Amino acid sequence: KSGSQRNTFNRPSGYIDWVNPKSGWKFYIKRLLENNEDFENDTLNNLSFMFIENSIGTSSSDTSIFNTNFEFRERIDYIPNQGEFELLSRSWNYQFNENIRINSNNKIGLGIGYRLLDVFSEQSQYNNDESILSRVEYFGKLWRNSLKSNLFYEVGSGLERKREYRFVQVQVGQGQYTWIDNDNDNQEDLNEFFLNTDRLNVQSGM
Repeated sequence: KSGSQRNTFNRPSGYIDWVNPKSGWKFYIKRLLENNEDFENDTLNNLSFMFIENSIGTSSSDTSIFNTNFEFRERIDYIPNQGEFELLSRSWNYQFNENIRINSNNKIGLGIGYRLLDVFSEQSQYNNDESILSRVEYFGKLWRNSLKSNLFYEVGSGLERKREYRFVQVQVGQGQYTWIDNDNDNQEDLNEFFLNTDRLNVQSGM
């Protein structure tokens, strides 16, 4: 807070899952809200934003050679307009992913996604859109994990940026994600971080 400027930020999320003890398939629902309010003279400025994501999905056992995941996600975005939030857009996303573990050092990922976007705000530079994105990705390790490679190829009807993630270790009990060493190589691979589901509660921040 400084002078007539102040900022509030909150990021609550919830996650619930259930695993079938016989097949190992997991079914889950999750909700994420991110609200960043930046005020100037008690009025929301253009740096403010808010979005809500609701997801439901299912995935096969992480320990199997073939790991399959289906997910439906709804995302709602808001932007400031005349000091208040207004609805910017709503999207419906359908995603299918298949990860194939060739051996402990080589993995292949296949994915296809469909997105339907409805834009409501006249401030937006985007229009209503339908897009399909398919992706093939390879993860490899060489020379006792001293060299790691990640190759991918994408084809889509719309523009979709590749998302880059970085996980930073925090104090126990404060983070949203946990590391599971699926291939037992004692290396923290990017695809080995999962939402921490030890407690079914509302979490905040990482």
